[in-house]
Amino acid sequence: ILYVWPGNPVAGLFDGYSMRPFTLYERVWTEFRVLMLYLFQIVYPITQQFSIVHAMEVPTSPVTPWTTLPAMLGVGLLLGAAIAYMRRFRLFAFAILFFFLGHSIESTIFPLELVFEHRNYLPTLFLFLPVASGMLALLDFYRRRNAVLFVILAAFVPLLIIGLAFATYTRNMDWATEKTLWQDAIKKAPSMARPYQALALAYENEGQLEKAYDLYEKALPLDDPDPENSRFNSLGNMGNILKKQKDFDGAVRFLTAAMELEKGPYANNVRYNLVLCLLNRGQVEDARGHIDVLLEKDHKNYRYLSINGFLLFLDNDVEGALHYLRMALRRNPQDPNTLLSLAMALSATGAFEHGAWYLKRADEKLPLNIVIYLSRLQNAIKMQDEGRIRTTLSQIVLLFSIQEIQDFFDEHAKGYHVIEGTLVLVDDCIVHPVLMNYFQHKADEWDL
Repeated sequence: ILYVWPGNPVAGLFDGYSMRPFTLYERVWTEFRVLMLYLFQIVYPITQQFSIVHAMEVPTSPVTPWTTLPAMLGVGLLLGAAIAYMRRFRLFAFAILFFFLGHSIESTIFPLELVFEHRNYLPTLFLFLPVASGMLALLDFYRRRNAVLFVILAAFVPLLIIGLAFATYTRNMDWATEKTLWQDAIKKAPSMARPYQALALAYENEGQLEKAYDLYEKALPLDDPDPENSRFNSLGNMGNILKKQKDFDGAVRFLTAAMELEKGPYANNVRYNLVLCLLNRGQVEDARGHIDVLLEKDHKNYRYLSINGFLLFLDNDVEGALHYLRMALRRNPQDPNTLLSLAMALSATGAFEHGAWYLKRADEKLPLNIVIYLSRLQNAIKMQDEGRIRTTLSQIVLLFSIQEIQDFFDEHAKGYHVIEGTLVLVDDCIVHPVLMNYFQHKADEWDL
């Protein structure tokens, strides 16, 4: 494997330090304290010791902070004792050596995050064997020599188990919900960005956007094992919240700042959100530039193909639009935006029946969407099919309030190309007069 590996495989193992806020030496010094933390969690497992995120101060030397040197001595003494007493106390030596061997990858020189509690699961597998063996030896020793101590020791074991069970139950309360878990992490690691971001996401998923925004903002200056990625996530999510609140100017500002970092697996999602916001600011050319970048990165992504077809339609390149929209449809036949845009492009070529068929499918995938119903009305008007026009008008009035209809036209008049997540190719000059005439006709009927 090393022979066929491109470049220097050893050097490649340490490339990850370029994105970490610590060096190789700082990580090694820190890991002595981390190993002692893992052991201390086993010896003294109170809930205050446990957290899904830990804030570990990175040492600048083996004596700063002062706990680094005692931790190094502690690890050295344990390893030395295990080796020195390997023959005399085999179970003890095996448990200690297995513990350090289990941590030899994730707690040594490699550029991983400093601490994760789950790394301790396997290495501590045998730590309880010498404890159990020692307890059995004590019970056997005092069974005939001291009945009182024997009873005390015998009672201690179930009491210890009950205490540990209660501690587990108490800790599980922190894991009761996503929010309680990350609220606990914020209390225990207030200097770390990740708990704030995770709690913000929980609030965002509940629709509490203001709380989520504030938490993302608090996370911006805080520490993280990958600082640039953390800042990218906060900026991108703040921009997405502003997008949901229809503050597209603010959204573009934050999403653009995020794209200057462009880190992590969600970079394409952030750029795509930026495209949608740029469209609603009328910056179609800027949006097209970002879509070109996205297609270069992933030319098979149905969303990028679909929105590129949408942009070509806006440029009156109907054939080009149909080409990209059909490619998008092959990638995802269920996407309502693709179905809707394809329907409107077909309608523009005079293929009204085909357009109506795709509009029906779009309605099935995304029911009660005003953009789809207005698109159906436009297609029926262009067909000059009075029956379909009347049916569609009746459905619009039945399904949507006057306010919802007015809100659509107000937002479209502002130049919004994306309304409630739906790409809009409705021509107000076609549908608005027909709707107004229908409302006037109904008003006259009610007056009678």
